This record gives sequence, C-alpha cells and structure tokens, in this order.
Amino acid sequence: MLAVGTTVGCMGSEVDPDADEKAFTLGLLLPFTGASAGTAHNFERAVLLAVDLVNESGGIEGTPLRVVARDTHSNVERAAESVDELLAAGARVVIGPESADIAERIAPTLHESEVVFVSPFVGAGQDEDAECESPWFQLAPSATAMGEALANRLDDKGIRSIAVLYGEGDYDRAFRAGVSDKFGGLVIGGEVVAEIALAEGASSYRQEIEAVRDVNPEAIVLSLSPETAAFLVTEYSLLAGSRPLWGFSPLLKTPLFLLNIDPASVEGAIGVAPKIFDTTDAFPSAFAARFRGDSPLEGAYFYYDAVGLLSVALGIVGDVDDMTYDEFTAAIVQAASSAGQTYGWDELPEALGEAADGVTVNYSGLTGPLLFSPCGERRSGRSEAWTVNDGEIEGVDG
Repeated sequence: MLAVGTTVGCMGSEVDPDADEKAFTLGLLLPFTGASAGTAHNFERAVLLAVDLVNESGGIEGTPLRVVARDTHSNVERAAESVDELLAAGARVVIGPESADIAERIAPTLHESEVVFVSPFVGAGQDEDAECESPWFQLAPSATAMGEALANRLDDKGIRSIAVLYGEGDYDRAFRAGVSDKFGGLVIGGEVVAEIALAEGASSYRQEIEAVRDVNPEAIVLSLSPETAAFLVTEYSLLAGSRPLWGFSPLLKTPLFLLNIDPASVEGAIGVAPKIFDTTDAFPSAFAARFRGDSPLEGAYFYYDAVGLLSVALGIVGDVDDMTYDEFTAAIVQAASSAGQTYGWDELPEALGEAADGVTVNYSGLTGPLLFSPCGERRSGRSEAWTVNDGEIEGVDG
C-alpha cells in the first residue's frame, strides 16, 4: 500500500509522521459520520484510485500526491472546523463536500487561505455571469441548469402548472429560478402557481402545504435538503391525503431521502441529476479490482474526475513546490479547456508525461469534457432524469 496514496486521518487523527514530506497534499472533506454518511468511503475510494494511478507513474515530476481526509459530520459548523484541520495539515486544495450548505459556508475560508476549492458533486447556485474574486470549481452542472432541465422534463410529461418549494441556500434559490423561469417562459408556456421559500428545520410546514393545496398545481417541485424534504413530504401526505406528482432537485437523489419517508408517497416522481458520460465497464472494473469487488456510486465518477483534473493541472505547472495560487487556478482552467491533446480518466500517466515535455494537454474524464466559467461553474455538464420505482431510485431513459 502506498503511504502517500492512502487517506490520512479520515476521522480527525494527526497526520501520519511517516508520510512523504515532499508530497502534495489534497484535502478531502466527506461525511464519514452523521445523517449523510453512507457514500463517503465510496467517494474516498474513487479519489484514492486516481491518486494511486498518478503516484505509481512517478507523481508530478517526482512529487507524489497525498490525501488527508476529514469528516463533515453531516453538519455545517463541524465541517468548517474540519476545514481548519485540513488547512493545518497543509492541504493546498480541498475536494468535497456533500452539501451545498457546507460548500457555501467554507468557500470564503478557502478563498482567504488561497486554497483551491473543487466541489465534485455539488453545483453552486451563483450566477455564472457574476463577478467573483476567486474561482470555485464545480464539476456538476449549475443549479440553474439543473432547474431548467427539470422544467423540460415536466413539460415532456404534459404538466402545465407547478408549485416550487425551495430552501434558503444559494443552490436552492438558483434551482428555483432555473425551473420557474424555464417552465413559465415563452418556450414551455406553463404556469408557476406558487413559489414558496421554506425555513430549514421548522417544526411544521402546514401553512405552506395549505397554500400549495389552495392553488392545486399538477406537480410540486422540491429543492430542499434531504432531511427537510422528507419531513415535508411526510407531512404533506398526512395533511393532504393525496399523492401529487413530485419533481426533485439533484440533492434528493439519495437513499437518505427515501429512508425517511414512505417511498410509495413519491412513486413515479421525476428528478434530475448530473449525467455520467462514460457508461462502459472499464471504470467499475478497475474500481472493483482495487477495492475487493466494490462498485462505484454515481458520485464516485465525479470525485475521480476531480483528482484527474487536478493532476493534469499540476502536471502543467510542473514545479508544484513554488507554485502560486493564481498559477494553480490558471492551470486548472487550462487542463479543463479543449486546447491541445485530450487525455481520459485512465490516461493520467501519459498526460503527465506529455505535460512534462511541454506538450499542451487537457483532461476529459468519466463525466465528459470539463469547461468552466470564470467563476468556476461547469459549462459543459448535462443532466439525466431519475424516478422512484417500487421504492428504489432508478434512471429514466431518454
């Protein structure tokens, strides 16, 4: 086992004193405990698979990668404390977390510390045309794009009126804007009969549910945390006595949501999520061979791509010891561009070798080409639909 290619201190212990001092440290922020636990180790394994591939080929011009992981505890404030630990451990980039709320909380800290922030599976809610002091690289499509995709899916099902219930965070507000503007716009011409912001953690949403029932939409769209969405769906079922067609944001494509409701209450719902481009058996086979038959979850593809992108960017810089923050972020943008020779997820050693020879290279991974706006939002990502069938989340063709 490579010491620099394994996770150090995933539960908050001190950094391994035997770890290579020359290594370039990647900080990993995942929910190893708490309400969102369940995906963390799978995503971590995707990161380690990419790191091992880089290190086994000699690292970044002789500099190995090292992963230091910390637990979000599925909690915003405790996640912020874990970020401080990652910074103290020498992380020059942070990969994660699982929650848009956590991401929005830690982004300013990482910016002030000039530590690169990469969110593999959480698209931000910021306007892609907005000015930003520092890029926050999101590998998932933006919340606005996801909202527009859901509006199109609802239109395809013949839905003509919707109500939108959304949370307080930037992601939820941007998703609301995307779905409402698209659905109510000239192309679709549907009616948005209600848009209601919900306070997370309320003891009841009776008033909001009654307001939705009064306008009688054909579908109800939710962009909320899994916990709040589960509470609302359960209360709606008790108060309304009927089962509406639900439309769900990507944040609800998680077993955590279904575990806290009667799945029959959301049977046939339509949701959207970021699309994975590589549907061959190659990556799952490599993952299973490395981790005793384990299969990669959907988010693992994005976490692998995060390391793939960062590795190629580091290869472009070459001398990572003297690299500045601005040089690193510029190299990430270059690695995600379409300039030069393109390398895939399993070609990282070749890409790094070419970059060391001065060849212009870029990375296009498991989730497709990676092209960013000036603020770091992904321009090239696409969506796919999902539903709930017999109590299970499953994809929808077409």
